[in-house]
Amino acid sequence: MTAEDNFIKKLGVYLDTEFNSYDLKKINTLLKEYRNEIPPVLLLEREANPEKFIPKLPILPQGISDEQLLILASEICLIHKVSINEFMQTKKGYCPRHIVQLRKEFCRNIKETYIIQNKQLKDFFGVNHTTISFYIYDKPYTRRKKLTA
Repeated sequence: MTAEDNFIKKLGVYLDTEFNSYDLKKINTLLKEYRNEIPPVLLLEREANPEKFIPKLPILPQGISDEQLLILASEICLIHKVSINEFMQTKKGYCPRHIVQLRKEFCRNIKETYIIQNKQLKDFFGVNHTTISFYIYDKPYTRRKKLTA
């Protein structure tokens, strides 16, 4: 099957019609007449070798338990000389800036290293989902206010 026949077949499928012999001759003559004006198809390198351009993503461990989270948190606390109780405190309201920075660092490292949901981190720290979003993405989720006329 030639490229012209393939094009005519796809055109028939696209138009949802079957061409009679007159239509086929007319389309073939038009294709031959305008063949030089049709630009050649350029294959980009990524289309020619698609497997070469597929990004290789690191394989992350599927999950992490609360015990493992606690072990990793205690390691960070030892490095930064902070008690685990200060790091894990669930007191509402003010939290010292250095603790917030440690929690941000901890949450971002966990998110990069493991496949984990924000809900698990929320339950681990005993804070709300907005606080976890702030730790990971540096901006809390805020609900939009409805405009009233």
